[in-house]
Amino acid sequence: MKCELISTLKMLTLVQSLGLPVVSTSAEEAGYKRSMDEVHDGLGAYSPNFEDHPAMVLVGDGRSGEWSRFFGFPSPDRLMQQVNTLQAARTVAAGG
Repeated sequence: MKCELISTLKMLTLVQSLGLPVVSTSAEEAGYKRSMDEVHDGLGAYSPNFEDHPAMVLVGDGRSGEWSRFFGFPSPDRLMQQVNTLQAARTVAAGG
């Protein structure tokens, strides 16, 4: 299982894949803010100033669509525990 940091564009794509509404992005600041507001609202982290949202880490399996959200800065051990849980679920789903 691959771990990676998610860019804003990937985050928008993820939110769209989860069926959450996202305003189309544009080069204009207003369009960008609306899009980020939609993303943060969909993730339960809305803030009037989109740059002041709470810190969070998403850990998930893009294949199964299962995602976990951690607010703040969880320990590496806690994140790896979730990665291992997802890895085990994938193994079970594959019949192994």
